[in-house]
Amino acid sequence: MEYEIIDFHTHPFILDSENICAHKNCANMGKEFTLELFNALNVKTFCGSVLSSRSSKETSVLEIITKNNQTALELKRFYGDRYYPGFHVHPAYVDYSISVIDNMVKNGFKLIGELVPYFHSWSSYAEQGLNAILDYAGDKGVIVNFHTQDHENAIKMVKNHKNVIFVGAHPGEKPDIEYHLRLAKECENYYIDLSGYGVHRFGAIKTIVNGFGINRVLYGSDYPTCSPATFIGAITGETLLTSSEKQAILYKNAKTLLNI
Repeated sequence: MEYEIIDFHTHPFILDSENICAHKNCANMGKEFTLELFNALNVKTFCGSVLSSRSSKETSVLEIITKNNQTALELKRFYGDRYYPGFHVHPAYVDYSISVIDNMVKNGFKLIGELVPYFHSWSSYAEQGLNAILDYAGDKGVIVNFHTQDHENAIKMVKNHKNVIFVGAHPGEKPDIEYHLRLAKECENYYIDLSGYGVHRFGAIKTIVNGFGINRVLYGSDYPTCSPATFIGAITGETLLTSSEKQAILYKNAKTLLNI
């Protein structure tokens, strides 16, 4: 059976410095390559933010995330409806972050992230400026995708902003999955995407579905860090899942969240 697919977690790129694939010399990767790959895999829509390596100590964090957000809009113009951009915010730049949210909503987008703190010189989900940003995001109906780290402060973040839908990235190994399940049980506003690592363990996806409920689990790949085919196969080939559960994970839940 062929499934429609929405990849909730990617990091598209234009420049080589924005391509975070560890083995990018294996192919002539670029905007066109990404489109060809997703066409071959039946990925109809891909979502997420642009990440780039910090090119020099002289480049400020604000300059980096501003450039990444601008690149996301440029990619949106290139890919059209195939790409749903995610945007960066930063706790040290509250006014800038609020302006990003305003611009997102004005243009019909409602996805922040993936937030990857270590990429942008912050480390804790308890950082003061983040609360104001998340309060504003909640008022605007914006979804927040965030990297799995800093577990206890992440739990507080999700609990303290119940009007925000949070999507945790990367199931991880069993201890991380237990953390995700704990948070899912306590907070109905917590979802998970299956990108990154962990789904290769037998029974991991079924365990996550049992703990979250089928409506809060999303397919994601973390492309170009990871191969989308690996994660698609982990779902479509999983005999522990029903066809309707596979459909929910691969596209229906993302469609509902993003209203696309």
